[in-house]
Amino acid sequence: MSQLLAEMSEVLKRTSYHPIFNEVLDFSTALLNAKGELIASSMGVVVHLGALELCARAIINHFGMNGFKTGDIIIHNNPFPGGTHLPDLDVLSPIFYQDKLVAFAVARGHHGDIGGMHPGSFAGDTTSIFQEGVRIPPIKLYDGGKLNEAARDLLLANVRVPTFTWGDLQAQIAGCHVGERRIIELLRNTNLKPCSRSWNGL
Repeated sequence: MSQLLAEMSEVLKRTSYHPIFNEVLDFSTALLNAKGELIASSMGVVVHLGALELCARAIINHFGMNGFKTGDIIIHNNPFPGGTHLPDLDVLSPIFYQDKLVAFAVARGHHGDIGGMHPGSFAGDTTSIFQEGVRIPPIKLYDGGKLNEAARDLLLANVRVPTFTWGDLQAQIAGCHVGERRIIELLRNTNLKPCSRSWNGL
């Protein structure tokens, strides 16, 4: 698992745009089971990892256990139900095997800008969350593999350097895709079944 998570993180780092990702390494990757419980996490930012289960639970509660399908990519940064602060944007990808939801791949990263009254979306003089940037409830950025262009355009219209924001989002998605591929390979190569005792013990 540690190698898998390291690979997710390396892909994210190498494909990201903003130095806060590829130099500061202000991001984390993790795998959750189908209930949204933490299975394993990278050596990322501790405050990210501590809130991932709460974030996943908020997303699962929003869509329901039957509300996911292969190719979905959900984004979220609302701090109230389980985020950290607005620049920390979550990307969550459900993982299916034999038509069953078996896990989630997650990448949380601090974006260089998420809108708001100051560049960088970081300021001590804000008096309201509405001044801090764009607050994103659980939204399917990709629905069954199809890009939600309206959601993308709305987000990018509210940030100062859309190229960085979109590039870093794609880097997070790439990291999640690695996690998805590796988990499916693991299940195929070991003949584990999603409902088996062995899988539940991962």
